[in-house]
Amino acid sequence: MDKELKHGLIQMVVVTLLLVILVVTLGLLYREPLEAFGHRTIDLLGYTGIGLGVLIADMFTFIIPPDFYLFVAVTADLTPWLVIAVGSLGSILGGLGAYQIGRLLHHTRFVQRMMKPIRDRGDAFVDRAGLATVIAAALTPIPFSLTCMAAGSVQMNFRLFFYATLFRIPRIAGYFMLIRLGWMA
Repeated sequence: MDKELKHGLIQMVVVTLLLVILVVTLGLLYREPLEAFGHRTIDLLGYTGIGLGVLIADMFTFIIPPDFYLFVAVTADLTPWLVIAVGSLGSILGGLGAYQIGRLLHHTRFVQRMMKPIRDRGDAFVDRAGLATVIAAALTPIPFSLTCMAAGSVQMNFRLFFYATLFRIPRIAGYFMLIRLGWMA
């Protein structure tokens, strides 16, 4: 197994455990205010807000991760299959948008500056591992937007890239269920 991929999988396990511990802790210490926040947020933004929030988080490296929107949905006790559907759609569209940004603007200063931290390692890794890299980013806490931009900037085959983004569905579903499990603890 590739050393970097192995490191990414270990990170995934650690981040996932930390996420569950965080959700359990928040549920034990701040359940009522967080549920009130979740209900107010959903009253204001609805399911569309969940999808758009995930889309923005997965198209751009954004300060609020996609899991935050899943957490809000859990605290508001939203319908799981609908949250998973809008979250997955938002995530896939966000990844496709990031791919296009990387593909169309890879020569601009903005994208070069944004990609600089991963340019040497990221592009080479995407070039070398290709589809596996995008799938790993789709399933793990690895920044999906940066991986998608790197895939676009190296002109990865779009059809293969699109198929790889579909792995966001089990990732969104899995993290939603983990967050929900942690919240119910």
